[in-house]
Amino acid sequence: MKKREIIIAICFSFFVSVLLLFGNKTSYGILFSVFFSIIYLILILKLKVLNVTRYTLYFVIFTLPFPYLIKFGGNDALTINTLLIYFTFIILVINNMVNKTSLFIKLEYEFILPLFILFGFTMTFLCNPNFFGQSTRQYISHCSGILLYFILLATVKNYSGIFLIIKIILFTIVLQAVVSLLQIEAPGIASFFEIFKRGDAEVGAAFRHDSIRAGGTIGEYELIAEWFLIGAVLSFALIYETRQNKYFFPLFCCLAGIVFTKSRAPLGLFFLTFFMISFLFLLLKTDRRIITVKLILTLVFLCGIIFTLFSGHVEQLMGRIEEFSKATDVTDLEAIHREGAWGAAFYALKNPKFFGRGFSNLDNYFSLNSFHSLYLTILFRYGIFGVLVHLLFWIIMFINAWFLILGREKIQNWYLLFFLTVTIMVMLLDEIIIEYLRQSPTIQFAWTLYALLIITLRLNRKKNENIMVPKVAV
Repeated sequence: MKKREIIIAICFSFFVSVLLLFGNKTSYGILFSVFFSIIYLILILKLKVLNVTRYTLYFVIFTLPFPYLIKFGGNDALTINTLLIYFTFIILVINNMVNKTSLFIKLEYEFILPLFILFGFTMTFLCNPNFFGQSTRQYISHCSGILLYFILLATVKNYSGIFLIIKIILFTIVLQAVVSLLQIEAPGIASFFEIFKRGDAEVGAAFRHDSIRAGGTIGEYELIAEWFLIGAVLSFALIYETRQNKYFFPLFCCLAGIVFTKSRAPLGLFFLTFFMISFLFLLLKTDRRIITVKLILTLVFLCGIIFTLFSGHVEQLMGRIEEFSKATDVTDLEAIHREGAWGAAFYALKNPKFFGRGFSNLDNYFSLNSFHSLYLTILFRYGIFGVLVHLLFWIIMFINAWFLILGREKIQNWYLLFFLTVTIMVMLLDEIIIEYLRQSPTIQFAWTLYALLIITLRLNRKKNENIMVPKVAV
């Protein structure tokens, strides 16, 4: 048998086994369609396994905000995307085994630290056997984000691949802005998106804190607002890198999306980031000063359109901002609606465990669903070990990024590197009051961003190494 046939046979066996265990008729249809598309690409079009992996990867990233759940035992088991990530990762591993190559080119921090995070997840899972069903689902979801990260590192080898993935992300976020508008203005039409609901959570607009807040297809208004914030910064990246005006449209949609969610923190972080970047670029006199001036003027224009078209939503958001500004102490937990969640977290974390308290839902221990903070959640779930490894990964990644950013004249696609770094910094700042660990799509989205920055760092590092090492003997 040829290598390709061996890979297909093994993957087919794995896939059929999974279908026998999980799913409903709709899940079967979607999964079989994707699977036979992969077979067609490999056998009929004779594409290489890595090319097929790349197409599957694009499909997964595009459909991240549309998490169709597979049922097991009457309960939500995992999303189709999560299953496809494991399937694609297995294809990569088998392909490397057949071709006697390594998935990890060099065992550097971008591989070692995520592996340690996986180890921490496993130890947390094993050390806390309570609520086994819930913990298993959460464990599978958490691991899928890191596996997606590894797939991206093994698959995306150039800048064109990075730009394509960013465009896919922006396109799917623009769709989320449309869905968010429909959830508020046309709930009857938006009810179609209930097929993406998980558990008892509603996929639609919710009345919270005297405002109607859209939740997108993931059903979380704070998390989808963070995605809109990320989409806005990624729009900046494409505007500066390509110098094309068409990327002002996703910027407009992302701003409108934040308004639809009535989320104060993402809006504040957006304008703070925008003013700091504009000031920095004008101060440094970069070669994109004209774009910076155009961006400032265009943003004023876009805000005017949003005020005109969605005045009712803007008024609700301004009302929430005014409520916050009237607080006697802006650090007061009540002013940011975190008094209950953070109070419970501070109480629970008086004696943190080394490997944490497990993946089971917080409502098994407290009368709340989340701690509303990535860092409090990591400390509670994964313990001191989890916090240390996550912090080490973020710190080393940022140190490497900023060293390259400071050497501006030596960097290819400098604006891409700069804005990807800013994107993750902004996301982690917003994660002080929310956590992406709630759902598999948000976990996978975060690790996609980590991977894009790491790939950009690797491409620049490789270029610098090629410059330093002569191609011919001296």
